[in-house]
Amino acid sequence: MSAAVRIVVATLSGSRPLLNCGTELINEAIVVGEARKYLTVLIEPSPAASAAAAVAAAGAGQQQPSAKLAERLRAEVDRVNADLARVEQLKDFRVLPRPLAAERGELTANGKVRRAAVVDSFAALIDEMYRTDDEAAIAKHMRSR
Repeated sequence: MSAAVRIVVATLSGSRPLLNCGTELINEAIVVGEARKYLTVLIEPSPAASAAAAVAAAGAGQQQPSAKLAERLRAEVDRVNADLARVEQLKDFRVLPRPLAAERGELTANGKVRRAAVVDSFAALIDEMYRTDDEAAIAKHMRSR
C-alpha cells in the first residue's frame, strides 16, 4: 500500500502544496527554503524503504544501506522536479538520521508535522545543504538536467 506524501512549501506568505505524490520510499518530506535562494527537502524514508535498503546492503556485503537508499531517493526527487517550475524545484535533499517523533515535538499527537520543530531539530542538516556556494549548487543542478 502506497501512502500519499504531500510536499508543501511554507513561506512568509503562507503554505501551498507543491505536489501530492504517492510513493513507497518516503514517509515525510519537509521542504525548506524560506529566505534562501532555492528549495531543499528533508526526507524521512518509509520504514519499508529503509528495511529494503538494509537488506540489499547486507546482501551486497556493505555496511551502510544509505548509498542505495540515497540513490533511489535522488531518482524520486528528480521525478518530482520534472513536473515543477524551475523556481519550485528541489535542488538538494538530506535523509533524516532518525524518524520524526511526537516526543521531541516534531509531530502532533495525530501525526502532523510541526515544521518549526523539525527545522530546529535538524538545523545542522539544513545548514549543510546551503553551506556550499549557492551559485555552484544551482549551476550543478542545471547541468544535470
